[in-house]
Amino acid sequence: MDIVIYVGISRLKIIFNNLEQDGKIGDLTYQLEGQVNDPSAALSINSSSVTLDSEGNFSHLLNLNLGLNQIFASATSLAQSVTKKIQVNVNTTPLELALTSPQQEDQLTDSKVIFSGIVSDPLASVLINDKNVVINTLGEFNETLNFAVGKHQAVIKFENGYKSLSQQVSFEVLPQPLSIQITSPAVNASFDSTSVIASGVVSHPDAEVKVNNELVNVEQTGDFIITLNLEPGEHNIVIIASLDGQVVNETIPVTVNSAATGKSIDIVQGANSQTNTAKIDLDNEQMSRVAYYSYSISGKPNGITFNITKAYGTGSGFGFDYVFNAESSVNIGIYNIELTLMLKDSSNSTIKSEVIPIRLSVLDDNPDQLDLLIISPAINANVTTNTILVQGSVNKLSATIQVNGNAVTVDSQGAFLTELILNDGNHTINVIADYDGQQQVKNIPIIVNTSVPRIIVNVAKGETANINVDITANSQLMSKVRNLFSQFSQLPQGVTINTTGASFLTSDTIRMSYSLTSQKLLSETEINVTIVLKDANDADLLSYPVVFFVNP
Repeated sequence: MDIVIYVGISRLKIIFNNLEQDGKIGDLTYQLEGQVNDPSAALSINSSSVTLDSEGNFSHLLNLNLGLNQIFASATSLAQSVTKKIQVNVNTTPLELALTSPQQEDQLTDSKVIFSGIVSDPLASVLINDKNVVINTLGEFNETLNFAVGKHQAVIKFENGYKSLSQQVSFEVLPQPLSIQITSPAVNASFDSTSVIASGVVSHPDAEVKVNNELVNVEQTGDFIITLNLEPGEHNIVIIASLDGQVVNETIPVTVNSAATGKSIDIVQGANSQTNTAKIDLDNEQMSRVAYYSYSISGKPNGITFNITKAYGTGSGFGFDYVFNAESSVNIGIYNIELTLMLKDSSNSTIKSEVIPIRLSVLDDNPDQLDLLIISPAINANVTTNTILVQGSVNKLSATIQVNGNAVTVDSQGAFLTELILNDGNHTINVIADYDGQQQVKNIPIIVNTSVPRIIVNVAKGETANINVDITANSQLMSKVRNLFSQFSQLPQGVTINTTGASFLTSDTIRMSYSLTSQKLLSETEINVTIVLKDANDADLLSYPVVFFVNP
């Protein structure tokens, strides 16, 4: 075999400027543009000769068929030849959007404008004034946006990879009396954290808004938000808006839960807690059956470890000694957690269990040092909205905070909260705290992915809601499905989700059915769900993420 090495000659290349592998095309013809790095080369595309200009550029009209198409190009010069092959998908189905609200030139008396309609492709993405909109499996959407008094023009963009279109709607928001609408918290909401977010919208952005007598910043859209630090117990959050002699107010009763009925445990960063004891009372018959014990713990923050140091019989049951350990980097704060102890027999049946609520207080190992705590978002969080709330606190009230280079106000409790608008993709949120020559920096990597479908779930305390999730894929893949697995994350305490059924609606659609039961009142809670379809060998066929948005 002869090997020829060309010295001083650039490798011949074919470049497609406006088409790539697995590209999507919405018409049966497509003007392909590109370049060959040797203008003297002979180029052919799908067996048709293509002319190059003096710089090697070309433009060629492709005639395509519905479905998958192979694009094959070859270039030959005096010294070399090269080929390029890609596959594209063609779908000429029209993409249409019918907007039912608002109508052109509507005059509206509410600053909260409801955009509703239907897009012909449920897999399309819809943006209203560059804000992503959630679409259900029927292609329907219903999104509420805030607009100040005056005339507006909203731009609605929709695309599915094959086609990209837009339309505009003009409307006017008429002058209106001063009003406020509370978005969080819900009336009689119950919280396991002492940090409670109060947010809402005031009809006039130039109004003065106070929450529990604390002045809050109002955005140009009328939105306002503040973090309150409330002790365990019942509270009334009072929100007052005033403008030019008009005054309106709302009172929202809430409850901050306490673990006072269980144990209160203090632990210093980088140290162990004191030894704590728990006992499970048993009768003689139960005692005789005990073979071993197990435990589970929920709500435990990262950086906290738990160990049972001793397990022993007592005169009336079984006792446990246990300790917590805190890493030096664990965030300072109060955490409501639940420890469940279980005694089991030789057949692994539970004889008796005990649930112990614990209020765990992580204390500062150096009170003079500046400490910066980030409450949300979590590191590596997968966020399904472009609006990101950055919430945290500092232990020095006069500290200055910057989030992604922008100054953020610290309230009288040391808490801060700001809103970021981020596009889909990977991001790192940079938070810097400065105080008296000290600086703390936190970098929080997150992933924004608004393409994840969201299902709204409304459920009252103590009740159960039924949820259906329809998963559609090609029928060839679906024919291999033999098993299904559902994984839930960010599941709040007191909430249980059970899979109640799985059935084929059509050859390419499976419906998963769930029941969600909540033992407490939830408000604007997101539960991330991943549904995995598996084949007969338990290999993954498809992973389908979805978000259950509870009581928005």
